[in-house]
Amino acid sequence: MSFSSTSTDMALDTCRILGFAAIGAGYVAVGGPAQSEGRMLLLQNWTDGDLMFSDDPLDAVGKFPLKAGDKIILDCSTNQTFNRGFFWNFNSILYVKQITAPSSGNVYFSLFYGN
Repeated sequence: MSFSSTSTDMALDTCRILGFAAIGAGYVAVGGPAQSEGRMLLLQNWTDGDLMFSDDPLDAVGKFPLKAGDKIILDCSTNQTFNRGFFWNFNSILYVKQITAPSSGNVYFSLFYGN
């Protein structure tokens, strides 16, 4: 697989899915490490609980919350045309913990990259 910061084709990394039963008071990874440098991220909380996300599992507070049933799209650098960029790093992991305990649903994390 080839990665490029000047690419014109968008590709998708495999969706990471985490069921509600695995989400607790401490951080747990939403799937494995990124296999691509992400230009755009889609994070969907299809659980019935409010959740906190972080890129650091030791972060006591968290980086950002996402209410039950909500989603966020982070467009890091889809319009990038030079060799520097703002990307979700290769091998990065996203972590989640509960703010309110979910009793149904999944968290979905999709990563879009340049190919």
